[in-house]
Amino acid sequence: MQHFHAILHQLASLLELDNTVFQEDQSSWSLEIDQRWNVHIVALDLREIVLFLRVAPLSSPLLAVSLLQENLFTLSNRMIRCGLDNMQSIILWNQQSIKQY
Repeated sequence: MQHFHAILHQLASLLELDNTVFQEDQSSWSLEIDQRWNVHIVALDLREIVLFLRVAPLSSPLLAVSLLQENLFTLSNRMIRCGLDNMQSIILWNQQSIKQY
């Protein structure tokens, strides 16, 4: 996990987001962007991570239908997925292999 933590700090530095990486618990961190957006990063194991971001409250049921229609699963792990949290906020998430970094 120390290797992952170092990579995360390097990413923040490259994006000029110094001092915005916060460790939430032993296997999860958040990266704060523009003092508004918190990208949560969770290490599933030593091979994969999940990134997710709460975007906004769901504005209408039609938007939910549209998001679901456009969010069909593909073989590509690069596609950003969307969903709803328990407060009906839209969440964007993606799962990536750590080996890519």
